[in-house]
Amino acid sequence: MRTSRRFIIIAGIMGALLPTCMLAQAGDTVTTTVATTRAGTGTVQAPAPTQTDSAKRATTRDADPQTVTLPDGEEKSLLSKFTVVLDAAQIFQSLSQRNDAGTLPDLTPGFQAAVGNAHIYATIVPGLDMYAEFYLSSKHHAGFLMDREGYLLVDSLPEFANIFGINRLFRVIDVKAGHFEVDYGNQHLTRSDNAEVQRNPLIGNYVVDPNTVEAGVEVTAHLRALRVLGGVGNGGTVEDFQPGHKLSMHGKVWVEPKSKQYNVAASFYRVNQSANPTSANGGSFTEMFSGNRSGSRYSGVLGLTDPEAGQLKIGQGQNLEAWQLDGTTRGAGFTLSGLFGNANDMDINGSNPGTPDERWSYYGGEVKYDVLPIAYLVGRYSGAHTGMYKGTSANARVDRLQFGLGWWLASPILVKTEYVTQRYRGFSQDFVGDPRFHGLLLEASASVAF
Repeated sequence: MRTSRRFIIIAGIMGALLPTCMLAQAGDTVTTTVATTRAGTGTVQAPAPTQTDSAKRATTRDADPQTVTLPDGEEKSLLSKFTVVLDAAQIFQSLSQRNDAGTLPDLTPGFQAAVGNAHIYATIVPGLDMYAEFYLSSKHHAGFLMDREGYLLVDSLPEFANIFGINRLFRVIDVKAGHFEVDYGNQHLTRSDNAEVQRNPLIGNYVVDPNTVEAGVEVTAHLRALRVLGGVGNGGTVEDFQPGHKLSMHGKVWVEPKSKQYNVAASFYRVNQSANPTSANGGSFTEMFSGNRSGSRYSGVLGLTDPEAGQLKIGQGQNLEAWQLDGTTRGAGFTLSGLFGNANDMDINGSNPGTPDERWSYYGGEVKYDVLPIAYLVGRYSGAHTGMYKGTSANARVDRLQFGLGWWLASPILVKTEYVTQRYRGFSQDFVGDPRFHGLLLEASASVAF
């Protein structure tokens, strides 16, 4: 049933979009920069621009329902130029696990459930882009369509909306508004997100994998190679208007030249939901470190049925303060990158009595070498250490080591293999007995755009 449901979902999306695609082919095509997403920006071919809803208030419809006339008499097509991207991924895993007590069950080799993503990029008018992303199927919601992101990106306004010369400001800033992935750190730009896996050279992500989506606003200033970003979010993945709920704040500063030979970044994130009811009592919390919508890449490990098994979750997202430093350099076929971060949840009980805290440092480094234009080798280490775990003094750590290779069979098809080993040490609760797992994974993915 789940497999057939996925095909029905994909067929429905294709059926809904195909008539518009056919109409769009009749228009002129132009090259445009699509909306900024977790993967950054890209250049696509799309039909001629259209109008925003606000612009339509200053326009009159022609007899032809597919055109609109601006106040100056210029005629424009109502068809938005857009690109649809479909991703699909499948993993085969053969993992082994054990702990000091020998109580972890054996894992049988097998296939994980296939997953899929759909992305829609649309340019309303030049400078106004819309983006939406959906999970066609995921670890948390196998066989069900789930929304993930939807936002508007503004880097200029149409001339008739250029009141007080505001476009002079948009020469140096971009504004993103909607429900989007918070721009914290750099690793979220290259992580595997459900079926969007081709930007990650390995199969698994970093053992600490900060990422979340929130409703909010981000403003980015562009000052040559320097970028400065500030944002305000809802402080959780869902709306919450209960007493004690607070908004989140985040910021990022990075330097990256046009050559993209290097990138250096610093990020921070802050939210305090400790006066809000706990999630068990209907309150909200941030999932920046304490949850992951796309799930883990290693199924069934540590004897858990949790879709995020094997991924280290920090705190409860109640009173979180975090920062992260990132660096990347490229040259001679090599890409070297690393990160170091700190995350403190200063009240994991939320509105419940007591204020136990949890403190972590996390870190990692990656080396990738392009052996051929269609093949590469890659290795990554990532780990985390805690001195205070669930309100108790601790000296515990988690380490993950990954080695892999990738091979492009065709421009939209990537095959990856990975060896992973992960171990927990020093825990007096939850991960008692130094549990660990290791083994091989094989992933095939496809990403097509139309």
